[in-house]
Amino acid sequence: MLGREVGLSNWVKLEVIGDEKTLFPDNAGLLEATRILVKEGFVVLPYTNDDIVNARRLIDAGAAAVMPLAARSAPDSACRTPSTCGSSEK
Repeated sequence: MLGREVGLSNWVKLEVIGDEKTLFPDNAGLLEATRILVKEGFVVLPYTNDDIVNARRLIDAGAAAVMPLAARSAPDSACRTPSTCGSSEK
């Protein structure tokens, strides 16, 4: 919110952690936070797992895009959901 107030972007990458060990999201909390931030005029980019139903709910709540949890963002990162990654990595 501070960034928007000083003239920077109104885009927000949103994560609501549900499990500290796996870093999987709290889907209910993520959906609620998405709704609130969209109503406040933010472009919300929630970071979530591969739950298609929850992804659709996030889009319906106004998320600009849904960012997948298993997407690799660094060379040493590994997929956490083998069904999504197509292998049995970590």
